[in-house]
Amino acid sequence: GRPKFVTALGETDEPGAWRPAKASGGLIIDVDTGAIVVRGLSMPHSPRWYDGRLWVLNSGRGELWVIDPRTGEHEVICVLPGYLRGLAFAGPHAIIGLCRIRERHIFGGLPVQEQFRDLQCGAAVVDVRSGQMQGLFEFTTGCHELYDVQFLPGVTRPMVLNVDKDATRQAFTAPDLSYWLRPSSEVPISSGSAPPANPA
Repeated sequence: GRPKFVTALGETDEPGAWRPAKASGGLIIDVDTGAIVVRGLSMPHSPRWYDGRLWVLNSGRGELWVIDPRTGEHEVICVLPGYLRGLAFAGPHAIIGLCRIRERHIFGGLPVQEQFRDLQCGAAVVDVRSGQMQGLFEFTTGCHELYDVQFLPGVTRPMVLNVDKDATRQAFTAPDLSYWLRPSSEVPISSGSAPPANPA
């Protein structure tokens, strides 16, 4: 119920001083002891404790690592064509967020840009037993960055809706189902008034 491991971009308390060493100055810190578990990462992100092991994204290299927190020894599970942010697990599979690099003055010059000509934005599914990518949901337009990913078991049609958009009145969700109403079924809602009651 509380943080055990955190990542940092560098060993400094000066604003922006991590940037010159962003390709290799990242680290993982044990919150309880203040000890540095491992150094030399490239803008690490999303530390997770899963299946009795510590996992982290070595984002600036496009790598998923598993780490022994007692020794700092690590294994690179896979390398993906994106700046990585967001990590979730479903059984033996990792779901990993990939980003393109938009802010060149901050993120430019990272190793992943040298390794891959074109970076992708989306969510990859990787079998952590083999390190092989099993699938990729890619945003080809309209989205360049992800900040986190989550696995939602049992949800077949997840939606992201903004209450300022009319479409929110067409989405119906319940614990066991979700669907869109047809436009002809939509009940107009005037500004400032509550929707009419629908007795069961």
